[in-house]
Amino acid sequence: MVFMLDITEQNVSLVHQNHVCGQHAVSITGLDVNANVAVTCSTDGCVQKAVISQNDTGLQIDVELLEPPKPSQIRQCGVSISTGRTYAAVATELCRVAKSADRQTKIFIKPLRSEAEAEAHILSNDGHLCTKLDSLEFFRQITVANYTLPKGLEDLAGDQFWKTPELQNCAYKLKLRRYLLKMKIASVQFTISQRTRGRMHEVSPELQVLLDSTIDDIVCTENQLVLLHIKKALQAWKTVEEERPQNADHSNVCSLLLMSDVVGMSDLKEENTETKTVVGEILEKYSSHGSTEGQRETCVLCSENIPFSSVNQSSCSKGHQWKRCCLSLQLCQLRQTRKCQHCDAISLQPDEKQDTGWMLGVLNNRCLYCDGSLVS
Repeated sequence: MVFMLDITEQNVSLVHQNHVCGQHAVSITGLDVNANVAVTCSTDGCVQKAVISQNDTGLQIDVELLEPPKPSQIRQCGVSISTGRTYAAVATELCRVAKSADRQTKIFIKPLRSEAEAEAHILSNDGHLCTKLDSLEFFRQITVANYTLPKGLEDLAGDQFWKTPELQNCAYKLKLRRYLLKMKIASVQFTISQRTRGRMHEVSPELQVLLDSTIDDIVCTENQLVLLHIKKALQAWKTVEEERPQNADHSNVCSLLLMSDVVGMSDLKEENTETKTVVGEILEKYSSHGSTEGQRETCVLCSENIPFSSVNQSSCSKGHQWKRCCLSLQLCQLRQTRKCQHCDAISLQPDEKQDTGWMLGVLNNRCLYCDGSLVS
């Protein structure tokens, strides 16, 4: 087996791989690489992992047998490593069936990380949260039936989180906390379904209180994420004077006023006086916009006012409901939108003809809640 390596001072990555069938006692049926990890499977059912690293003496290759040989009727067809190198998916085929059309292929998951390694991978701030979904899935499978997490993740999802200012101001930790709380909701709902068998009116008061409190905690976490995003966007407005909306009639002004309203409704600490100063400048500059706080938008279907009720969605008095752009906070009514590849968040499509430079900077970002790419 031959590998081409990209070696730096800190990392080793596999950039190309190849093998010669005649050089192996057992034919290889699958080979995949991700960073410094290679996983192979062969006709005898073996699955092996090789990790290439470097130390003071040079390169080191650690080989681990993930799956021993199987009976001759079982054949491995291929292997694929997950994005974060937490799992390897192995395709297995039962060969004792005479007709190939009747053979069934099953996918088996082989962990490549230990529980401690998966936890450390999740808690590290490097990279986007959406690239670690396989590690999160590692714990989701464990916690569905019984919500138990390692201490580091449990502390992040617990009530003590709000007593640690450095965590509250870390966008990555907030996104991770939101995901862990959603895992908790899934666990509670699983427990409810097992106990009541679908009869939701029989849910115990304790479980209902736990479910409601977790949902409220998710809303608080999302609001804090939005607030951090707004502070960054408003600071950008202050520094790019030539790229900001110049009159109150511009469509981008609505986003500025919505962001200002959210800051006004939030409980900002004294150290955030700079953000409040920017909000004051915005409200003064665009005072002729013709709207009031919390009443910035109207429904395109009935022309009724739509009060700001949530950072996710709002509705008019006639029941027309619209989702909000996760980046600009505007309602997604007429403009084209994009959807996150990993969650249900949406955003407005950037329009270079209509949007100012400030708004393009706001919209040209990843998903606010999971760092996923926003696609049309």
